[in-house]
Parts: sequence; structure tokens; C-alpha cells
Amino acid sequence: MQTEVDILFREFSESDRTAFLALGKPVPFAADEVILPAGRSEWDVYIVQAGEVSVWVGNVRLADLREGQTLGTSAILVPQIQWSAVRGNTPGALLQISRDAVITFFQVRPSRLFEQFCVNLFRVWLEVLRQRNGRVAELQSQFLSLAPADRKRRFKLLIVDDEEGILNTLVEIFKERYDTVTARDGLTAVARAFSDKPDLILLDLGLPQVDGFQVAECLKSYPDTGHIPIVMVTALTTAPDRVKGMIYGADEYLTKPVDLDHLYQTVNRLLERVYG
Repeated sequence: MQTEVDILFREFSESDRTAFLALGKPVPFAADEVILPAGRSEWDVYIVQAGEVSVWVGNVRLADLREGQTLGTSAILVPQIQWSAVRGNTPGALLQISRDAVITFFQVRPSRLFEQFCVNLFRVWLEVLRQRNGRVAELQSQFLSLAPADRKRRFKLLIVDDEEGILNTLVEIFKERYDTVTARDGLTAVARAFSDKPDLILLDLGLPQVDGFQVAECLKSYPDTGHIPIVMVTALTTAPDRVKGMIYGADEYLTKPVDLDHLYQTVNRLLERVYG
């Protein structure tokens, strides 16, 4: 049976696979040791090299992972997973590969290899969903359920775009159903996220001062804002840009010109998934 690591490196040459794994840093752990505490901010990939670890959300055990399985690639499941704790069930070791090292690795290699990695990464996500979907659904009902009064509340969107015409159009689309706040540059977007506490962010990437990737990275690094779903809406259409967006924390990545009906449905679906 193929492991998640086998899927991740499908159609890689042995030399490329070896070079990629050489980017990693061993993280040894003991039985019952908390290896990655809840509230951690990094978005690195971890591969179980030896032993067994368990993933916890609060006091609930999400999964047991063994050699060849990964952490980080499963963050797509629910936003809370990147804030979950990881504990050693037995002595062993993780291999930590930083997000920045992954990006640098592919910048000096043919684009074909990165495109293959994108395909493989989605295959890993599908395998994770297949293995753990039932448990995740159970957790969603426990952790994401809200009181009836809360479910009726009016959600707030932060809309970020440096083009005034696009910004005004998006506000018009969403203002009847949602409260909206806006920003036209990256620094203002970060400040508004902390001050206005939106429930979802529509984020352009080509922003002045601080680009959208940096905005997402910053917001996902803090517990107060890390749970907020981010929909990147951008003119950057290549597969590397799309995967970079996911690595930096995008829950959805839509390219301009975006179908407005699809955008509206995406926002509704994410708010329903995250907040009930």
C-alpha cells in the first residue's frame, strides 16, 4: 500500500526525491511528548520518519499517524487542524520541511516538476480525506457548531483589492447579505483583520506595500486571525501561484476574471463549513 510520501513524490526521479527530503530537519520525539503545541503558527510539512504520533483538537484524538504519513498537507480538511496539537505515541522522529525551502527547491527546477508536485499534493489531500473524513465530520459537529442565535448573526467580510472599481463591485454584491469592510493595500488589510475581526477575507494578491501572500502568511500566524478563511481572488493563474497560495494559507484560490455567482457560492460554502 502506498504511503502519503509515496504519493507526494510520484513521477519524481530518485535524485529529485532525495534532494527534496534533504531539505528536511529531523525532529526527534519521545512517547507522550507534545511535539507541536496547539496554536503553532508555522505551515511547514512534517513527515513521520519513525514511530507514531497522534493529532489532537482539544481533548479529542483526531488521528494516529505512522511512518510515511504527513502533517501539514492535511490542513485543507478544516481550518482548526493547523491549530491542533501533535503528540508522540511512541519514541520516533519527524522530518520537518519548511514552506520556504519547498518554494526555493522548485524555483531552480523545471516548471514541469512543480506542476507534478501540485498534482501529487492534491492526491495526498484526497487520500487524507478518504482515510479521516468520518472523524473530521464528527469533530466538525463538536467544535464548529454554534448556538442557534449565533447562526442567525450577520457575517462580516473583509474585501481587499487595490482596484477601486473591483472593490466597489464586490461590496455591492455582498452588502445586502453581509457586513463589509474594505482595504486597498496589504498593511491596511492586516490592520482591519485585527481591528474588525471579519468572518472571511476576500484577498487580492497584487497589492501595494505588502502583497497578498504576505498578508495571508501574517494572518495565519496568529491564533486571533488564523482561523479566518481566506479566498484569494487574483489575476495570477499559473499552477505554481495556485499552490503557493494554498501553502500560504488560502482556503480557496479563484482567478480573475472571476465568475461572480461562483464567488458568491464559494463565500457561502466556506462560512457554512467554518461557522455552521
